[in-house]
Amino acid sequence: MPNKIKNFEDLAINKTRKAVLEIIEAGLEAVDTEKVIRENIRLDGASLFVKDEVISLKEISRIFIIGVGKCSLDAGRAIEEILGDLISGGIVVDVRKGELRRTKTYGGTHPLPSEKNERATKAIIEMLKGATEKDLVIFIISGGASTLLYQPQNMTFFEEGKIFEYLTVEGVTIQEINTVRKHLSLARGGYLAEHAYPARVISLVFSDVIGNDLEFIASGPTIKDTTTLADAKKVLKEFGVEKALGFKLRGLMETPKEDKYF
Repeated sequence: MPNKIKNFEDLAINKTRKAVLEIIEAGLEAVDTEKVIRENIRLDGASLFVKDEVISLKEISRIFIIGVGKCSLDAGRAIEEILGDLISGGIVVDVRKGELRRTKTYGGTHPLPSEKNERATKAIIEMLKGATEKDLVIFIISGGASTLLYQPQNMTFFEEGKIFEYLTVEGVTIQEINTVRKHLSLARGGYLAEHAYPARVISLVFSDVIGNDLEFIASGPTIKDTTTLADAKKVLKEFGVEKALGFKLRGLMETPKEDKYF
């Protein structure tokens, strides 16, 4: 019995529909978050295997889980099952509410930012600031994190929301939109990697961007940003954002560029 499509039997009213639904069910099963985590991450003694990467935990003092996005709650649950009491703590911010055993959870808003998202992001940054070179931070990054990772500098969530809505309606590409968003938050465009430094970092990235360019998935919070402040300003100017929205754009910032963070 399929378990992803809850009303499978109601929809499968003939052979053709049933065949199509079975294909959809197989696709959903193949990208199931918890299944993907279990297939790619395992613990063997003091060694953590993440696909082909092997991380020795012998000299790791603490392990933190930081998850942001629509997959983070399910992925966090699967990682807790694997690592158990080895996890020292963490924070997961999802669009849904939920509870995890060793990781604090926040429910945020999407597709527009809010005070909820700002509080959750601030909590993540404060936790990362306490990490040392003996710690391991496992990031879970997935779709929706661009909005959830809201930590502005002299800009309101209302203003950022209006910018996002306008650019979306204008048909701007996700790469251009996220170029702007990277330069509007102290948690995107590589900033989470900077906050976590000098801890060891590994990122589990669930792609929702065609081409899987890591720096644009969720606005690349742990990936070195190749775009610049000038690139963000260019997008805003090209599409006449200030004139269209009727307010002066503030709070734009450059993203971390030092190789040591990445």
